[in-house]
Amino acid sequence: IQEIQTITSPFATSWEHVQGPGGNTSVKDAATMLIKASGFTFQDVAQATGLVWVDHHQALKNLVINGMDGSLENPPVAVLKSVPDGLKPSMEFGFHAALKKYVLHTHSVYVNVVTCCTNCADLLKAIFPDTTYVLVPYVVPGHPLASYIYQKQAKGEGAAIYFLKNHGVVIHADTADEVLNLYHLVQQRITTYLNLT
Repeated sequence: IQEIQTITSPFATSWEHVQGPGGNTSVKDAATMLIKASGFTFQDVAQATGLVWVDHHQALKNLVINGMDGSLENPPVAVLKSVPDGLKPSMEFGFHAALKKYVLHTHSVYVNVVTCCTNCADLLKAIFPDTTYVLVPYVVPGHPLASYIYQKQAKGEGAAIYFLKNHGVVIHADTADEVLNLYHLVQQRITTYLNLT
């Protein structure tokens, strides 16, 4: 719980990064993934509620088996525990399962100034000339987005930063510090380049 709070709490009260129950965070160990619950906020997670433990191996296996079927529906995943009881994981649990130990996904207004532009690809090249990232075309959230990210990772075409067109950003890494440092780099580069206050 403390580990997921480390990458969630800094954004718990900031509408600039998350709005309402949007966005999600997760952390994995060898057997399970702890992820923000559907319908809960970053502030809830900061207060140790709205948490769901799932079998991330099963979620990843579902992507391998069902990743190409074009379905809009998430294959079911086993909920091992939740606080409070009876919760469902974020609908984005699939792509969290496909990524590294720590995952932070927000709808940063600064990122979306760029990702909602028609010239998004050119802007990202100008802002991040020395940074590896993936620009994801608009893909329906849930299973389709998870399938897209899983396939990028499986083909070795993934990156630590995924910019989601018309949606937001996903950062993942093996440590919480790496995730937070990359996230702050992304925000700083964009706000400086576009002179956003």
